[in-house]
Amino acid sequence: MTLQPQIMEALLLIIFVAVLPVLAWKKSRSMCLPVIGLYGVFIYLYLDFILGKVTVYHDTYWNIAVNFSLIRQWVIGGISLGWNPYLGGGQPLSLFSNYFLYAPVFIFTKIFLWLGWNFSSGEFFSLIWIFNHLWICTGVYLFFHLWFNSSFFGFLGAATMLLGGLFASDLAAPFFYVIGPLPYLLFSIVLFWKFGRWFGLYLFAAFLGITLNYYNPVYTVSFLFILLACYLLMNRFAIKFIFYKLFSLIKARPYGLVLAALLFIVPAAPFFHTYLEMGDYVSPTRGFTLRGQTVSNTGAQGSTDVPFESLRVMSAGDIQDMFLTTHTFFYIGILPYAALFLSVPLFLISPKFRARAGFLILSAGLLALMAMGQSSPVPLWKLMQNIPIFHMIRHTFGYAKMVTFLVIIIAMEGIRATIYPVDLSVHSKISSKILKRILYLLPWVMLGFIIFNKVGNINLMGLEAFYFPVVIFALISWWAATLRYLPKKIIPIAFLLLIGIHGLELILFSHDRVKVLPGLSEISPEPFKYSSKWSLYGIKSSTNVFDLDPMLQKEAVWFHRNPSYVLMINRDFIPFLRAATQEDLYQIGKRHPKDILLPKGLNSGDAVAAVYNELGFTKKITYAPLYATPETNYPVPHFHDIYGAINGKYNFYWEVDKKANEDPYTWLSITFPSEITVYGIRITPYKATDLWRGEQAKMQVSPNGKDWNTVKRLDLRKTDFNGSNRPVLFPLPAPIKAKYFRLWVDGRQFASLAQIELIDEPLGQIKAVQNSPLLPLEKDDTNSGLVRASSFDYVYSGKVLSDRNLDTFLRINDPNDAFTSWISVEFPKPKTFNSILIIPAKEIRFLSYLPGELQISDDGKQWNTVKQLGIDGYNAGYYYLNQKVTARHVRLQLKGVSITGPNAGYSIAELRFAELPEVKAEGSRGIGRVEAQPSADPNRIYLKVHAEKDASLIRLENYNKGWNAYIDNQKVVMQKFGPNLQSIPIPAGDHEVRLEFHSWYNTLAWSQVCFVAFIWLLLALYLLFGCFGSGQIAQDEHR
Repeated sequence: MTLQPQIMEALLLIIFVAVLPVLAWKKSRSMCLPVIGLYGVFIYLYLDFILGKVTVYHDTYWNIAVNFSLIRQWVIGGISLGWNPYLGGGQPLSLFSNYFLYAPVFIFTKIFLWLGWNFSSGEFFSLIWIFNHLWICTGVYLFFHLWFNSSFFGFLGAATMLLGGLFASDLAAPFFYVIGPLPYLLFSIVLFWKFGRWFGLYLFAAFLGITLNYYNPVYTVSFLFILLACYLLMNRFAIKFIFYKLFSLIKARPYGLVLAALLFIVPAAPFFHTYLEMGDYVSPTRGFTLRGQTVSNTGAQGSTDVPFESLRVMSAGDIQDMFLTTHTFFYIGILPYAALFLSVPLFLISPKFRARAGFLILSAGLLALMAMGQSSPVPLWKLMQNIPIFHMIRHTFGYAKMVTFLVIIIAMEGIRATIYPVDLSVHSKISSKILKRILYLLPWVMLGFIIFNKVGNINLMGLEAFYFPVVIFALISWWAATLRYLPKKIIPIAFLLLIGIHGLELILFSHDRVKVLPGLSEISPEPFKYSSKWSLYGIKSSTNVFDLDPMLQKEAVWFHRNPSYVLMINRDFIPFLRAATQEDLYQIGKRHPKDILLPKGLNSGDAVAAVYNELGFTKKITYAPLYATPETNYPVPHFHDIYGAINGKYNFYWEVDKKANEDPYTWLSITFPSEITVYGIRITPYKATDLWRGEQAKMQVSPNGKDWNTVKRLDLRKTDFNGSNRPVLFPLPAPIKAKYFRLWVDGRQFASLAQIELIDEPLGQIKAVQNSPLLPLEKDDTNSGLVRASSFDYVYSGKVLSDRNLDTFLRINDPNDAFTSWISVEFPKPKTFNSILIIPAKEIRFLSYLPGELQISDDGKQWNTVKQLGIDGYNAGYYYLNQKVTARHVRLQLKGVSITGPNAGYSIAELRFAELPEVKAEGSRGIGRVEAQPSADPNRIYLKVHAEKDASLIRLENYNKGWNAYIDNQKVVMQKFGPNLQSIPIPAGDHEVRLEFHSWYNTLAWSQVCFVAFIWLLLALYLLFGCFGSGQIAQDEHR
């Protein structure tokens, strides 16, 4: 595969934009070509990423790639950034501002449109992702050049950052949001404070305002706070000077502070808007801790800490464990890491070095302890939980990335002090002699460090043959120049040679370990499709009703429980709603909820039950919470909602035999209007549990509701309740026909059950599984509509791996190659179904997408494909076929992944073939009908409504004051129905209904985007014309 001309042109444009400040600044202009060359080498070495052979995964895939692609569709379609109907119960985009409001996405989307360049979502994202790191490294160059007054150190710092492991790390965990703004903020501070340039203050205010919109501003604000606190601590006499200088600046230019405040407020406006919407600023898809509870009430959260042993990532580049690498520190190479140790003796014996770099060392140490979170030996976490701003942190990973950035600065300080020891002052001759000995021995210590890495089996990627000669040349040159046997200019030459080999090592390190997953490369932007076919489907149970093409699954799981947006489809209505056709999909998005008509007067009371009853899903379900009794002392929080598998009534009972000192037992009885035939029971755990003790679960039936007979003992000890919500099927010895059923279970485990379903239909048995050797399948002599593989597991390279191991990422090969797996099922007689439920053996956390096909056959030989599937590796889910299919032989085929044997990567616990009954939404009990008109804008909804009598139009979306309703062009007041549904009063007759969503957020967001472009150009213009040259900074003697 070769680069298309448009991609080449786009890369040249991206490099030019990224290098613009370096080109504009007189002090760095001579380094423009080397920087461009550095960026070109980086792009060349990562061509596989641009070509789509290597792509992002894990959090970067869900949180960045998906969001960037979705928002790009908003921009291409010219759609206002208002309402997002494809997430939860419909929510304003402003709630997720800090995940998608990344200005380069908007800016380059517009630029590419103007230039007529049409890229797929995957190509577009790759270009933006490359720009991210070029943009960061440009900031690193500017800061290092200014801080060290040296173009050499600017280039060395940028090369270490760009060619290090940051890019590989960000492929999985997108912490560029945390690292990216820091070099620019520090550059602005140095420019203002050290050189007295007011533009530095303006630039700092602008970048800080921009940064507040990215992910979580807590990281940036706390980093600056710690840096300032450590600086004041290490420079005790600076406090009085700082206050004096600030007072002088304010007195000299008071309007400058006002301008700086305005430059902060303008780009931060979307941040403040989101704060007002939510009542707090935390990521709605994540949530952060506040003494164990999240600020926005999304439930209890625990901190995610960085283990101490992950420090080795910086030196050894150990990427074998994903948790230790992609989320924490990143590889910086042997050179900076070895030079880091020089700072320790310098810190002890040189006051000048201590004053200059001591606060950086102290800050890095403090941030490292903070990164360890609750596992830190110092109880910082408890302290942080009680400090404003800090108390919102749940992920400590961001601090680990900051530590790595500070380590690079400290390492450069050590190298600078070695090259120019005259800059160091010591108080005694003894200290001076110690320093000279250290400088004399340091190169050999570094060489020993490299040899130690070699002996310690640290992989140098096969570069030993020519790596060591260059290292030795660089170290001898360093040593000789330090002792003034050679001119000092030999040192930059030696180091540049070392950088070249060092950079190649880093690239090979990161590139070799990246796994290939199918991503966005084949997805092209599509316009919005608002379906004109509206219908509802009743289902029996599901953990993922919406037929996601699972790219948005994480958004569906991470929901925001703001009191103003209490309707969350995935928690409240998901078991009862189902979309109609593929036309309901917004590209890769969630199916849209439906509009229904209900009789007038139902605007109060139990809205959920009303909706269920009117649509004929089920009888009203009685939820009876269970609580601990004084006698038992076994707390059972409450029984999680049992989703109605069959139209029945549920009752709960609690029994304790005090005299026999028995455990408390609970049973759930299910009473049906008439007798039904049950073939088995299926239980889904709510969460991981290891409390099952013996055969304490029983399936019982009764002819009269009083006398109970046990028909099946459920040995739950053999189940695999591993926290993944894996349903477990228990077939009955023979089909049971009864009216009264109950499940009898130990009360201590009752709260761990999420779903209970009685199976009322027979299904077939697994006929064959490709990829020998076949693993044993559970005997299913009686029926059953479910087929279960009892021994499927995740085995790779002969060992079972944990979820945190990087090897659980699967290498997806060419879908057309021979590496294809399938499971075929044979039914006793032809079966009719319109959906398939696929349940993984356990949650596959790192597998986002599996290509597959559903095939049918009359004879088990000739197969026809009826559905192309994008299978979610995270969760169980129904896959709707859009048609009814009748066949005796059914085969599920998975491409590019093994499902059994020693190389199994994906395991299936259950397959279920079901015929989901359709409930047409043409009115409720003859009240009327609703017909949606096609719309390309989710902020503009058009409906045709026919009401036989006065009614209420109920929209199963969150009520929001931004919605305005018009009936026949007359504005009406939208009301809140039930928990948080939208309700519009509809008079009898035929009407045209128009719904419009209005928000200031679109204006604020685009203002921020334009402001970012303006600041970038203003920075370049200031460096070009701002007289910030030789007269302001001493000539760079080190170039």
